[in-house]
Amino acid sequence: DRIDLPDGEHLVVRAWPEDETWRTEVQDLLRRGLPVLAEKVGLEWPVSGDIEVAEVHTPLLEGYAGVFYPSEDRIEISEDLDELTIIHEASHAWFNSKLFVGRWIDEGLADEYASRVLDDVSSAEVENDPVTADGPGHVSLNDWTHPGRIADEGTDARERFGYAASWRVIDELIA
Repeated sequence: DRIDLPDGEHLVVRAWPEDETWRTEVQDLLRRGLPVLAEKVGLEWPVSGDIEVAEVHTPLLEGYAGVFYPSEDRIEISEDLDELTIIHEASHAWFNSKLFVGRWIDEGLADEYASRVLDDVSSAEVENDPVTADGPGHVSLNDWTHPGRIADEGTDARERFGYAASWRVIDELIA
């Protein structure tokens, strides 16, 4: 299904034919949330063509709830619906290695802006996981790189720490 929004954002949502719930919820959230996200970011929409948003069987995402591929303008989102993930991945149209150096900056901004959008367009409660500097999986944010896949408990702990810590730092910087 194609979504053309008034400010020039174009998306193609690909869901499994039998999963009307996923298709409907993702389309509805993107229709409501993407214009708010664009307004909050304050930069022009950075994608000239379509962004494909595809439903993917959860195990194929190798431990992630969603993934944005900036070179392909493609988002893959788990069949397990999560509003924060949907808007987070859409925000990577802006927040990717083209705008900033450092994964933690992009991921922290993606979570922060997604949570702010959801405050405006959803009744879902969104909270960051608690994090301490020496918590499980702790890593210096400047050294936090994409592992490729989450295949073990150590990688999972680092990813959880990295996402929570980067969001907390960005949230505090913005505050």
